[in-house]
Amino acid sequence: MKTTELVSPNDLVPPSDSGPRFSIQDIRAATDNLVDGFAITNNGSWKFCIGFIQQLKMTVSIYQFHFEIFGREVLELCREIERLSRLRHPNLLSLIGYCYHEDENKIFIVYDHIGSISLDKHLYGTRNVALPWKRKLRICLSVAQGLGHLHRSLGQATIHHDLRAANILLDEDGNPKISLIGLYKVSHVHQLAKPSTKVQATGVEYLSPDTKTTDSQSFEKSDVCSFGLLLLEVLCCRRPIDSELDHDNDDRYLKHWVKNNIKTKKLHQILDFNSKREIAAACLAEFLRVAFSCSLVCETERPSMDDVIKKLESALKLQEQAEAMKQDFKGKGCDDGFNLEDIYHDISISNLADN
Repeated sequence: MKTTELVSPNDLVPPSDSGPRFSIQDIRAATDNLVDGFAITNNGSWKFCIGFIQQLKMTVSIYQFHFEIFGREVLELCREIERLSRLRHPNLLSLIGYCYHEDENKIFIVYDHIGSISLDKHLYGTRNVALPWKRKLRICLSVAQGLGHLHRSLGQATIHHDLRAANILLDEDGNPKISLIGLYKVSHVHQLAKPSTKVQATGVEYLSPDTKTTDSQSFEKSDVCSFGLLLLEVLCCRRPIDSELDHDNDDRYLKHWVKNNIKTKKLHQILDFNSKREIAAACLAEFLRVAFSCSLVCETERPSMDDVIKKLESALKLQEQAEAMKQDFKGKGCDDGFNLEDIYHDISISNLADN
């Protein structure tokens, strides 16, 4: 009887110009030999450390995984990491490479490290200045462009699975970068290989209904749903789930809270101080249409990210046109001059609020 030969990815994976494979010596050197002292993060599903790759002259974020898999399963995982390392976009934080430590069956995933603050810190952190509305809108558009590239590049859709404000970093120029590309897929490689297995991301409050309640494989539209909730979060500076409210309180959930304020004509209550003074009514209506359509319960009715990008570009254009015309927003909607009546009479907004 023949024994199954264990295949080492170090032997079978061809050299890659786009995604270098680091040796364990490289990883030890990058972390001052602290491989065994990585900080445990994300409920223990991986370990994390910041290091410096001397040959690349760059600071990196290193994630360590230990797998109970061998042979060709490891080979497939390494090939997937190399595929992801070819992704390049201004709004994606690059996966630089990896190291497979065969003796201990550990994999180290290496990302670029930009030492920036995550979007959620800007939305909720007391030490950060509130973002102006148009900057928020540009951030949302840039994130959409990065996510769209993720979905349509490399010949097949790459799904993030964990899109949320904490995983969006703003560099020193304020440009957003979606971080941890592929990390969720790598950490759940066994489950993703089994269609009957339910997969849940870290940010459960961002998950679409189909991801939480079925075995749906339409994960691309799950990303779209997460993005829709992110849009509402950026607009309202409120998390998708308010944990301080009871489970049976409809306002516990951000999307329902926004819809309830539309129905009761109290939309001004969801806007922060800057947005109340700066946002154009037409822009707000378009922005809400995008957010609601992305987060529709039926995944097949959600738009593609390419369509989302076009709509957000339209929202930005409406905002810039209003600013150029120096339009006076003083009206019935709120004290500082917004006329929200046009939004309340918008049939598409009303219909989406009822869904």
